[in-house]
Amino acid sequence: MAADVHYSGPFDENFCGRAANGNIKLAFFTTFEGLRSGNRKIPFCMDCRCFMPDPVFDLSLYGVCAGVPAGNIDLGMTFGSYIGLIILIAAFSAVGILASSLSQNQIMAYLLGVFMCFIMYFGIEQLASYKLLGGADFILQNIGFYQHFLGFTRGLLDFKDVAYFILVIGASLVLSNHFINKKK
Repeated sequence: MAADVHYSGPFDENFCGRAANGNIKLAFFTTFEGLRSGNRKIPFCMDCRCFMPDPVFDLSLYGVCAGVPAGNIDLGMTFGSYIGLIILIAAFSAVGILASSLSQNQIMAYLLGVFMCFIMYFGIEQLASYKLLGGADFILQNIGFYQHFLGFTRGLLDFKDVAYFILVIGASLVLSNHFINKKK
């Protein structure tokens, strides 16, 4: 009977897991200056692997579409949605990294990350839909991810939507860097 061996590599745990296992120095080493290498790119890269089979689907759909011109598919909307999904994945990954840097427990970090992503995507939009704040509902509606992602699903690459997601990603990474350095 073979023994179960688990390799605890540098990328299989989040910040709170490294702190619990005593590998916090590795987490401090891969903070904000480790953006070009380290565990900040790993969630984004792992999520983007989901797009690998999509070009086959798009090419088959392009060839099969029974429109008057062959391949009657809206390529602008298709590629705009892909760009929007990649940016949304980056924003969700950054919020998840922030949640991981806030908690000491891996399960709580996961639950906090799911809750924060849910609130940023659906919660703010739903709160604004109740029309409780009058004119401030429009401002509240534009704080969430959903309103900014809608333009991408229509094939529109608006600068304000891209800038919003870049601001959220940057703010999440700076805040996670702050909380990790505060734990030193």
